[in-house]
Amino acid sequence: MAPHPGNAGSELIRLHFLEYVAAIGHGPLFPGIAPGGPDRKRAHTLAKRFPAFRRARGVTRERAAFHSFRKCFVRALELAKVDRDRAALVVGHERGFTYREYNPKGSTWLR
Repeated sequence: MAPHPGNAGSELIRLHFLEYVAAIGHGPLFPGIAPGGPDRKRAHTLAKRFPAFRRARGVTRERAAFHSFRKCFVRALELAKVDRDRAALVVGHERGFTYREYNPKGSTWLR
């Protein structure tokens, strides 16, 4: 059974994710993912790999794309009141990223 989204922080702690992040130090969160596409960003490679990842886990809806997953994740960060600069770092955006880019209606409609 998948963990409840409200327990995501606890699940990340159980998986020793914080220790992993500390060990990585500065730089990409997942250095093994090669940059790709015309802009040489890792998101390009992740987006290309995502369909096989989701199908292997039984998600067959074709419109369940990497970007929709990313958008949902950003909304969850906003609802959890994660500082936007920290959220930008986790999502792979430049500083100055705003939640408005992913959620123009604001977070209140999700509650």
